[in-house]
Amino acid sequence: MSTGSVGCHDRAEARVLVIERSVRTDLGLRSMSEPYDDAGLMADFDHRCVPERDFIRLTFLPRPSG
Repeated sequence: MSTGSVGCHDRAEARVLVIERSVRTDLGLRSMSEPYDDAGLMADFDHRCVPERDFIRLTFLPRPSG
């Protein structure tokens, strides 16, 4: 199983929705998630001087402060 694109989320977490089909039953639905460390990505924004990095962080990769 592969998640494909993780997308934009307010947590560093890959989310997956699995639809299962069985001969004996109807469709089944499972939701799963796996946290990951995105500190390297955030640090690379600064290291590489990505234009508009603050806007990108706030708009597409917001992280709860705390």
